[in-house]
Amino acid sequence: PYADQAFFGSAVATSDTVFSLQPRGAEGFGFFFSRRISDGPGARGVIVLELDLSRFEQMWMDLSHAALVTDASGVILIATRSDWRGRSVDEVLASENGQLGLRDTVRAALAWPSAVPDAVVRGKPVMNSQSPVPHEDLQMQVFTTFGQVRAQVYGVLTILITGFALAL
Repeated sequence: PYADQAFFGSAVATSDTVFSLQPRGAEGFGFFFSRRISDGPGARGVIVLELDLSRFEQMWMDLSHAALVTDASGVILIATRSDWRGRSVDEVLASENGQLGLRDTVRAALAWPSAVPDAVVRGKPVMNSQSPVPHEDLQMQVFTTFGQVRAQVYGVLTILITGFALAL
């Protein structure tokens, strides 16, 4: 039953471990590592390990910022919102911004007047941080609100000021 699956055919064709992604409709994507089991020149079979990355999505849903992982073509594989899976980041951001009214857009622009946000997600201006995942050309992006960054900066400044005050 698995002979027609990409993870099976790819593993049979090489002696290396193969990473495969398979779309699963509303369930998102399947993530598989597979390797051929050989006995001499012929293949005896294929061993397959499926990764359950839905646990990350469930943990991410509790975060106050948006996070996602895309493949090399820019398709979202896992994200804080399940309705983002299978879409491009540009498409998601366009639909997020399209859902905002003019009042929300103006409020978001005025929230941090000296900086231009990278995007607006859920009605809030956000900074986009990107970092490569060191495997299969995957990319992780996190959209953090300026309020979260501001709180961290204020925390560091408070510690520095307190340190200087104690040193004097």
